[in-house]
Amino acid sequence: MTEWDIFARACAAIVAGGLIGLERAYRGRAAGMRTNALVAFGAALLVGVAEYAGPPLDAGNRDPTRVIQGIVTGIGFLGAGVIVKEGFSVRGLTTAASVWVVSAIGILFGAGLYRVGAAATAIVWLRRGSSPVRSCSNTSCGCGRPTAALHAGSSARCASSRTSRASG
Repeated sequence: MTEWDIFARACAAIVAGGLIGLERAYRGRAAGMRTNALVAFGAALLVGVAEYAGPPLDAGNRDPTRVIQGIVTGIGFLGAGVIVKEGFSVRGLTTAASVWVVSAIGILFGAGLYRVGAAATAIVWLRRGSSPVRSCSNTSCGCGRPTAALHAGSSARCASSRTSRASG
């Protein structure tokens, strides 16, 4: 493996992370395109460097599993920092999960598993909008909260329902 191989793997990872982050950015979520792209890019670079310059295991083969373990642990802490409990609701679980999956996709590309990484990216990309819970369809609000939270007497209501009650 050469330095250019590491660079190619990292570039493939940044594209995959950016594609996944594009949907998150479109929905106005905390971890958008740049965050997801950088997480995938960093994971791919670390795995590539571990394979390229790590200590030889046997017969010159390199073992990047320790670096992968460090990436998973670090992303776990990053994801835990995104999760917030507000009253009876918990926010940030999907953001934490998406960052975790993007790091795994970065690891796949960093290990040179282009087809598996591309397949995982496609699965996440195709799954992104298929939630069984419908979101707020009010285009002026744009909150995207589930309709169950909007109409079940919850205190978390979208901005348009607050303004319509205040003006009426």
